[in-house]
Amino acid sequence: MSHRSFTAPAYVPSRPRGRPGKAATVPANGRGTGTTSLGSHTGSKPTGAAQAVAVAPLAPRLRDLAGAAAYMAVSPGTIRQWGGEGALPRVRISLPITNKRRGGECRKLLFDRADLDQLIERSKESAP
Repeated sequence: MSHRSFTAPAYVPSRPRGRPGKAATVPANGRGTGTTSLGSHTGSKPTGAAQAVAVAPLAPRLRDLAGAAAYMAVSPGTIRQWGGEGALPRVRISLPITNKRRGGECRKLLFDRADLDQLIERSKESAP
């Protein structure tokens, strides 16, 4: 039985793992290859009237139980209790009549953001 000793290789080049990425190229004019929000232009200078317009994301009006609790910074049980007491009205959405269902309503607890804001306004203390 022969006994071999382990010897490490003299040199192992290190290389990054994974697929190599694309090299970044810069055109001869020194500008990047980004796009503008109003379209791209080919070599012509943009006019002074072109401006970028920022669009804010649309926030949902209806909140589910967890979303309403996070919005109000309380537990979901508190939101459920307020809904049961009538302090916070629940939004009831009716379901269409189909072959498998005879109508009814959505079982998910939904609350209107405006009602949450009104509850906050009603609950504020007045200054002495």
